[in-house]
Amino acid sequence: MARVLGRRWKRYGRAAVVIGDPVALEPWFQEQDRETGDFFSIARSERLPRVQALTDSIMERIAALVPVTPVPLTCAAIQSLDEDYIPHRELLRRMSEMRDVLNELNARVIHREGSIDETFDRAWRMLRMRRMLVRVGEGYSVLPSNRTLISYYANSIAHLLGPFSEGVRARDSLPTAAFLRRGFD
Repeated sequence: MARVLGRRWKRYGRAAVVIGDPVALEPWFQEQDRETGDFFSIARSERLPRVQALTDSIMERIAALVPVTPVPLTCAAIQSLDEDYIPHRELLRRMSEMRDVLNELNARVIHREGSIDETFDRAWRMLRMRRMLVRVGEGYSVLPSNRTLISYYANSIAHLLGPFSEGVRARDSLPTAAFLRRGFD
């Protein structure tokens, strides 16, 4: 209460929770038993790929439910541009392209009906408050100490970004052996 009265109350963003349909495992186990006799008695090398297929399908269902809020969308655009300095206009263009892809793929986009400027303004308040992004002239620079946080938010929706997915994830990929050899030659 003292923080509210002293006007030192900060909101650090919004969280979105979506609860999907339950996944009944009993039918899956029954199917496995029909195919194998007793699922738990088959060899581990045969059992693990079946469990992996189940967990992959559950993860796909979860991924489809992830809501896209302004901060992850902005971070994904930043991550995909892979620059130290990003002009404001370029950032908004990329965010708009990504939002179009998300809408085409029927992703759950929060504030989908607003302009891309409004979406960025919501994200900018949070990114500036958390000191992740700094305004520099007509653009923005990611503070080096917070690049991993930008990456974290970007990767939380990368699976939903269709043609942009690889570009978002590429920034986090480890250097190849050829790249490392070039660096030491």
